[in-house]
Amino acid sequence: MKAILVDLDGTLTDTHAANLAAYKAAIDETGVVYDRPLLERYVGRLAWKPMLANVLPDLDESRHFAIAQRKREIYAGLLDMVAVNDVLVSFLRMHQGKVPIALVTSASRGSVEPLLRAKALDDVFSLVITSDDVERQKPDPEPYARAALSLGVAAADCVVLEDSDVGAAAAKAFGAQVWRVEWINAG
Repeated sequence: MKAILVDLDGTLTDTHAANLAAYKAAIDETGVVYDRPLLERYVGRLAWKPMLANVLPDLDESRHFAIAQRKREIYAGLLDMVAVNDVLVSFLRMHQGKVPIALVTSASRGSVEPLLRAKALDDVFSLVITSDDVERQKPDPEPYARAALSLGVAAADCVVLEDSDVGAAAAKAFGAQVWRVEWINAG
């Protein structure tokens, strides 16, 4: 293992409740009628562009972008709703300085950076790859390939920590080892 590549949503953090609340608020502000169960199904499973295209098919890309921007603003005020996988953070801190650690996420940089600062995780990663850095999202292997290339590490030397089938498929297509991360609800 020469590098650790870590997914964010569902692996390192549980952002679902905060993301869903922020999207609902941003869309509700527009007054547009939408399918709430469809939104609930897609939040956390699709990047914002395809998600909003599916949930709000009658709006154009500029309206989707405006909603996504407003969602980021609202989300920044909901970071206390985000849970952190403390066991995984401990594992990453044990490897800090020994191997490079990259965060690889389909979230936008505008959502990721405030979250990492708020949860005191911004020092864990030597590299952060977001949806802003790639053309194609998971399950395409591009995000993981971009991270490995930036770190100067071959795919076979990377361990990818993922929770989802989509993310695991991207990591496998890239050629990395995949370690599945499951959350245990102790509460």
